[in-house]
Amino acid sequence: MINLIVVGGGEGFYKNLDPAIQSPELKSVMRIATVIDILPLDQLHEETQKIIRNRGIRYANSRTSRDEDVQLGDNPAVIIMTPNDSHMDYARRFSSMKKDLPIDVEKPVATRLSDVEDLLTIAKQGRIYAAEPTVDGKCLGLLWAAGAVPDDDPRIRYLETDLVGAGHWTVQDYFRSLGRLRYVCGAMLEGTGKAGTADHRPWLLEGKHGGMIRDLASHLFGALYDIGMGSSDIRWEEVELGRYDHGMDLGKWRPLRQWDEGETHAKMRGVMFSPCGEIQCSFEVGKYWPSHCRFLNLTFEHGLITLSYERPFELTIETNHGTVSVKNKMEQYQILTLIDFKEFIDGKASGHIGRAAAIVRFNEMARQFGVRQQFP
Repeated sequence: MINLIVVGGGEGFYKNLDPAIQSPELKSVMRIATVIDILPLDQLHEETQKIIRNRGIRYANSRTSRDEDVQLGDNPAVIIMTPNDSHMDYARRFSSMKKDLPIDVEKPVATRLSDVEDLLTIAKQGRIYAAEPTVDGKCLGLLWAAGAVPDDDPRIRYLETDLVGAGHWTVQDYFRSLGRLRYVCGAMLEGTGKAGTADHRPWLLEGKHGGMIRDLASHLFGALYDIGMGSSDIRWEEVELGRYDHGMDLGKWRPLRQWDEGETHAKMRGVMFSPCGEIQCSFEVGKYWPSHCRFLNLTFEHGLITLSYERPFELTIETNHGTVSVKNKMEQYQILTLIDFKEFIDGKASGHIGRAAAIVRFNEMARQFGVRQQFP
C-alpha cells in the first residue's frame, strides 16, 4: 500500500484527488496518510475537513510543522497540489527528507525560468514526477495515436475507438498518413459562470506567481511536446495580456495596468521551430469565462486532428482515407494520472521532467514577451 502525503487541501483535493483514490482502480493500492496545508485544519474547506476527520488522516500545518514532524511512514509518496508559486519550495523540502522519495508535482512544476535548472538537479538527486496535463488522460488518445504511449500502457484500456473508413487501419495508421504539421491553434477558456472575478483561486491573478499563461497554456503546449511536434523555441509575434472585467457579456477588453498584475486572458501568436519544421501557431487562454471552450486543432498536409478537452476528452483524426475518433471512457481523469504515478513509483514509467521543463520555458517566454510588449 502506497501511503500518500498530500500537500494542499484545497479544491483539487476534495473534488479530484480523494474521489480518484477512493475508486476501485486505486483503493487497494494507495491511501491518503497525511495532509499538509498552510491553513489550520478548521479553516480548510468543510469537505476537506470531513475527509480528514472521518478517515483519521494525519494533518500538519506547514507554517508550524518542522520537517522532522512529518511522518513519512512505510512506502511513502508525496503529491504537491498547492498554489503554483510554492511547488518548487515543497519539492526541494521533501526531496531532502528521504533519498528516492517519489514526489508528484502538479502543473506547472515551476513559475520561473530560474527554477528550471533547480528542478532538473532535484530530479537527478531524487524521484520527481511532473504531473503535467498530458499524463492525466485528457490527451491520452492523441499520445496513443502518435505512438508516444505504447499499447501495453495500463491506461489504454480506458480508451474507446471508433473507426470509419479504412477498416483495416489502426489509429496509428491514420496518424502516420497525415503528413507534415502545418498549423496549430488551440483554446483553453474555462468557465466559472462569470467573467473577470477572482472568487476561484484568487492567487492566479497575481502576475508574479500566477496568471493564465502559467496555469492553462500547459494543456495546449504539453500535448504538442509529447507527440514530438512541440518546442519552446518560438518567435513570438504577438502576445496580448489583459482582462475582461464586466460580467457575463465580457464587456471591454482591458490590457494589464502594471507589469506584475495577473492576466485573466491571453492571446498568443507566433512561429514554433519544432522538430518537424516551422509551424504557425496561435493560442488563447482564459479563466473566469462565461462558458467552457477547450480544444486543440492540428492542421496537417493530408488531414486534421481535433482534440476536445471537454469530457469525454475525444480525439478526432480526419483524413482522405476516413475518420477515427478515440474517447476517454474514464470520467474522473485524475485516476489516470495516479495510475501513471504508481507506474512511476514501481519504476515502470518516466517522470516527464523534460516535458515539464519545456512547458515552463514555453509559458514564461510567452508571458515575458507579452509583458515587454505592454511595458517596454
